[in-house]
Amino acid sequence: MLRILDSQMNIDKANEQKTLIGLDRMPAWNEVRCDGRGEFKHHKDDFYENSATGRRMPTCKDCKKSAVSARREVKKFHPNPRSAEPKRCPKCDVTKPAGEFYSHGSAKDGLSQRCKDCARAHINARYHKNRAALSYSPTTEPKRCTVCGVEKPAEKFNINKILKNGRVRSAKIA
Repeated sequence: MLRILDSQMNIDKANEQKTLIGLDRMPAWNEVRCDGRGEFKHHKDDFYENSATGRRMPTCKDCKKSAVSARREVKKFHPNPRSAEPKRCPKCDVTKPAGEFYSHGSAKDGLSQRCKDCARAHINARYHKNRAALSYSPTTEPKRCTVCGVEKPAEKFNINKILKNGRVRSAKIA
């Protein structure tokens, strides 16, 4: 009889502790509470693991997926809708219809600053300017091979676009 009363008291204490913590049930040894919804889920199957630290992420996979999809929906919304009014291009100083401008979501009127023709010309000029800066010309002067120490003509060395002189340090084997 005493044993039954003793076990009943332990159950009452456990229920009391659950209500103090705010739990509707005690979690199993392999369950963890999700920070998103407060549900208990399996600690390995339902949670992502941080690849850098190896620790469990605080939210479960379901909460993470719903948060990501909510962020994607927000990104689809453009705060500044595209204007239909004609606009003046500051580059060519011509007023053109809205269809002659690219969309730009963060601009007040939803249109880019330059018209499509001026934007293409600007991008094309920038491309050619940067391409000229990146061009290289491999040296034609003889070089000393770092392996054998003999001076050889430049044609005996492979081309390397990264090095300043455009040739690798050791000569071709053949």
